[in-house]
Amino acid sequence: LFQDTRYALRALRKNPGFTVVVVLTLALGIGLNTVAFSFYHTMVGKPLPVRAPREILRVSADGRRFQSPFSHDEFEDLRARLQSTSAVIATSPLQVLLAGAAAAGSEHERPTAIQLVSEDFFSALGVTAVLGRAFDAGAEDEAVLSFDAWQRRFAAAPDIIGRTVRLQGLPVTIVGVAPPTFGGTTPPSSPDFWLPMALQPRLLPNADWLHDPATRAWQLLVRRRPGFTPAQVGAEIQAVAHTWRQSDGQPLRTGVQTATFFQLGGPEVNAVCVTLLLAVGLILLVGGINVVNLLFARNAVREHELAIRLALGAGRGRLLRQLCTESVLLGLFGGAAGLLLAWWACGGIETWQTTLMREITGGTWSPFLDLTPDTAVFTYTLAIAVVAGLLVGLRPAWHGARTDVEAALKQRAAGAAPGAAGQRNRLLAVQVAASLLLLAGAGLLLRGASRALVTDPGFDAPHLLTVLAWSNLKTSAPNAADQARRAREIDARLRTVPGVVAVSGADRAPFSGHSISPYVTDENRWVNACVTMYVDRDYFTTLGLRLISGRPFTADETASAAPVVIITQSAARHLWP
Repeated sequence: LFQDTRYALRALRKNPGFTVVVVLTLALGIGLNTVAFSFYHTMVGKPLPVRAPREILRVSADGRRFQSPFSHDEFEDLRARLQSTSAVIATSPLQVLLAGAAAAGSEHERPTAIQLVSEDFFSALGVTAVLGRAFDAGAEDEAVLSFDAWQRRFAAAPDIIGRTVRLQGLPVTIVGVAPPTFGGTTPPSSPDFWLPMALQPRLLPNADWLHDPATRAWQLLVRRRPGFTPAQVGAEIQAVAHTWRQSDGQPLRTGVQTATFFQLGGPEVNAVCVTLLLAVGLILLVGGINVVNLLFARNAVREHELAIRLALGAGRGRLLRQLCTESVLLGLFGGAAGLLLAWWACGGIETWQTTLMREITGGTWSPFLDLTPDTAVFTYTLAIAVVAGLLVGLRPAWHGARTDVEAALKQRAAGAAPGAAGQRNRLLAVQVAASLLLLAGAGLLLRGASRALVTDPGFDAPHLLTVLAWSNLKTSAPNAADQARRAREIDARLRTVPGVVAVSGADRAPFSGHSISPYVTDENRWVNACVTMYVDRDYFTTLGLRLISGRPFTADETASAAPVVIITQSAARHLWP
């Protein structure tokens, strides 16, 4: 093997043009496959960057949706009763609050994303701060800063530990900075600040996530003890959940799953990822056929050399092995170059999507997409490089090892060997077929993208603007009544802006998320996952929507928070068929 490798390196060095072309061809195909696999691995299987990540399990409240929340009482009950876990961790949804300098009344306040977590969040996950420390037991007015926020908002100040910031007017002390690879556990964004959950009543005074048993706001993770399987942990959690009384009288169908950041899976996600991998696999196939043709041509040129080696006593098996070693080396070089290409491309994609999301959200959200290659990506690239190198070289090597010694020595020509033209014609047919398939897929993709740009979303989108004011309302108005009054003032002022013909308030813009709420119909049928939006009386008029039945809300109904609802046609068919 050492002799074959040394000879192959020498032969490749003597033909730099051929070597560069083959390596770059393989690098493009392998690099695209590595990028696609990095996406798939990050979205579906990449473990959290914590200590012993396979021990961290995410708990579901309905057995399927692994972002489903629990109440604080349920969190405390699990923490007290579970024997198969060493820690139970609670995290809140990301909240947008106003953050500013320590001085009260600072005019430099701006929206920032925060997350409330249990005080053992960092210690249970095994995440060590790069600066400072995690939360102390029992501490409240402390904050841990994300690495991205430390660099972006504080210019990576080395004296950041001990500084005080005001969140919703509440002073908190920065005690630590999280490592750059840790973006939290709640997709798709990383918070700027992690805060102890005990701060919730002071930061969000209009809600009570700590004492109201009907409020489900906490997502749970557990660390299983050594010797316990995820199935055993899930069974114990289900046994505890059976003792909880639910509003619909039905027990929770809890479930556990090894925690990843995005916690995606299922047939839909797998179908998209497999389609993407097949597409980039076709690109590698086309490039591989190019390399096979190049190797056939090179072996035709080397036919006289191969004949001499056979005449001097080299076995055909040895010759086959030597030529395959050469092609595998080309595959490894192509894999190394492809990995560098993928590393560069993934870094560019991360930067692009982060910049785009910050522009869309006004700098509030910091999406966390870590495409940095890990062991799984390295293993995948190595495997595909070795397999690609072996497959592209096997047929030319087999043909070269079967060289007719007498004919080759007499011919001494560098032309094509007998049968080589037929081999290349068959390869050309496969290459054209794969290229046509890629072109057809690309055409359908571009057609779908162009149609998506002009698809009617159901409302007058081109004439709509979104105004984000609710973060400011939380600070300028401490209670719900003052917030409603302040919102009416903003509404009235917006109506005076030239060019504005209608103004409406809603808890979120269209296509920017939703709430999931349980409802029970008058036939006593319980529906656990209704998508809900809260809007005012002019919402449908502002969006240019027409009700097919019934009427909009009245001014008195919106002012008094009357128990009325407007439903979609699909909800009507489903709930009252």
